[in-house]
Amino acid sequence: TTAVQVTPLTLPALIHQVNAPVNKLYFTIAQYMPYLTMLYVTGLVFNTLKLSMAWNNIYRIKQNSSEAGFEHMVSRLSQQLNITQFVKAAFSEWVDVPCVTGFIKPVILLPVSILTNLSAEEIEAILLHELAHIKRNDYLLNFIQQVMGILLFFNPFARLIAKIINQERENCCDDIVVQVADSPFIYAQALLKLEENKQHRWQLALAATTKKYELLNRIERIMKTKTQNVNIRPGLINVLALTCA
Repeated sequence: TTAVQVTPLTLPALIHQVNAPVNKLYFTIAQYMPYLTMLYVTGLVFNTLKLSMAWNNIYRIKQNSSEAGFEHMVSRLSQQLNITQFVKAAFSEWVDVPCVTGFIKPVILLPVSILTNLSAEEIEAILLHELAHIKRNDYLLNFIQQVMGILLFFNPFARLIAKIINQERENCCDDIVVQVADSPFIYAQALLKLEENKQHRWQLALAATTKKYELLNRIERIMKTKTQNVNIRPGLINVLALTCA
């Protein structure tokens, strides 16, 4: 950054002060940076369009939904979970599993087939699961997670972390349902029935079921009644690894 007077006699000494391999690597990386930037911007635009289409699909589903008639049940369950927001439950022909959408005005979308496949106790357990998402503000956090996933779409570890977050989010809601509901078996049976009728997945909606193997692990986790001992060693190892990273 500073002009230097160079003479033929001082030039060899200056050349020895330059770290040639480091500069070569720098210029090599700088040479490909415009192409890498173009690839990143292309991926950014593509994933943003995908998220926008998912947002549009959710909006269309909400506009074409009808009242479910579970106002009293939703209100009673909301009081049990100390939810102050008004939550609306609606039927939609475009969803095949219950899901919650919206942060300021949350809406629980239910498939029409839920009335014929699930009993009243099972429907109540499913509504508890969706209300647990609302209580935890999972819709807002999920939206932020989707945005971070767009920015870090090239990073496989970001996708892995997002997958773990999704699993733990469902586990937390399952724990709330098990604490409030009378029988974990009813809730597990409801999840199994929903999986049998599941066909699609929505990116911005928080559905009650996930993939089959994940659902099997969830049901096994729900039905376990044995208290697990707390082991702080894995937590300490993770903290140490993150600190080193």
